[in-house]
Amino acid sequence: MDKATELILRQEDLKKYEVFCKAPGECSAHELDEFCAIVAEGGEVSAGMRDRVTRAFRLGFIRYDGNAAGTAALKKPKASYRTKVFSAAKSAVKPKDFPFELGWIYLREEHRLKGQMTRLIGELMPLAQGENIFATTRTANTIMKDMLVQLHFKPNGEEYPSTLQSNETLNLFLLDRGPKG
Repeated sequence: MDKATELILRQEDLKKYEVFCKAPGECSAHELDEFCAIVAEGGEVSAGMRDRVTRAFRLGFIRYDGNAAGTAALKKPKASYRTKVFSAAKSAVKPKDFPFELGWIYLREEHRLKGQMTRLIGELMPLAQGENIFATTRTANTIMKDMLVQLHFKPNGEEYPSTLQSNETLNLFLLDRGPKG
């Protein structure tokens, strides 16, 4: 196939993607189920996932040809959870200064490296309205770590054991947007 044809096919394929964000209360039961199913595919699921998803600040969806392909969320986790994460990472930063968490990021493999997760996160990040954001990722997930660095997150603290995957460690990343006001 020549390069021009290949480019046209790629452009047509990219038109099949839809990226959008919603408050959980605006989502249908089907959308919430799809969101939880995608997150589960990424191995980031534990008991009570559906309940936590409904408490997120915003849910982000990637659809391909009408079907769920990826997720991400902007969460406002409880202070106790933030304290636990920052403590586990031995971070010297105050968890209260990072009210938002970027998480539940997962994109099915056949949709990777097409710029769609970048589009989705580009829509989610401004919804934090300039507030600081933290994220965690598996230490071995170099793609995610690279993406967070490209988004100006910086690693913070030490790697720490995952409570969901006993053979994995996690890293804390921070996007410090400076003092408010």
